[in-house]
Amino acid sequence: GSASALTTYGGLDDGQSAPVGPNSAAAQAAFLAAAGSGLSLVTFENGTSGAIGTSGSGSITSSSPCSFALCGGNTTSGGRMFYSIYGNTATFTFGPGINAFGAYFSGVQVLQHMTFSDGSSQSVLIQNGGFSQGGMSFAGFIDAGKSITSISFDTGSGGYCTGCDIIAIDDVYFGNAGGAVPEPATWALMIAGFGMAGTALRRRRALAA
Repeated sequence: GSASALTTYGGLDDGQSAPVGPNSAAAQAAFLAAAGSGLSLVTFENGTSGAIGTSGSGSITSSSPCSFALCGGNTTSGGRMFYSIYGNTATFTFGPGINAFGAYFSGVQVLQHMTFSDGSSQSVLIQNGGFSQGGMSFAGFIDAGKSITSISFDTGSGGYCTGCDIIAIDDVYFGNAGGAVPEPATWALMIAGFGMAGTALRRRRALAA
């Protein structure tokens, strides 16, 4: 959805026990297609490489205190490291500012959000699985024309508990998206339009020959 310049992307896989589920992967693909090729990627395999600052209750680790579905884990193909938040809140900081961010969140059992300021307070939903089965999701946003220097992640904001969940964050994309950003639902129409234009062009060339 969107509110003014803010466009959000999200997909949830309930009870996901494998690293990445289809709905999360589809949401990531839509986000990356909209953001363009200029984003940076942090997988935590080599820390954050100085690309982002971290503070709060999280830490980079390869060990999860329980199952992937309930506590999260690595989502990087061939990797093992991830950023684990054990309750409360953690914050990522960026310098210079960014207008696009997206990541995989696993072990998400209760309602959660990422919050930031782009001149006004913003909150983006991190979709959660059920309390008993957990799950993983992709959550991201593009905030065209804005400059965001920090994003905070809670681990529960109502429902079963506040600040009590254990989650993992991995495969973090961030940076500045280029150009105008279409709504997520318009990408299929645009791709179909490109295909029709290509077909018409081929027909005109065949007639000219």
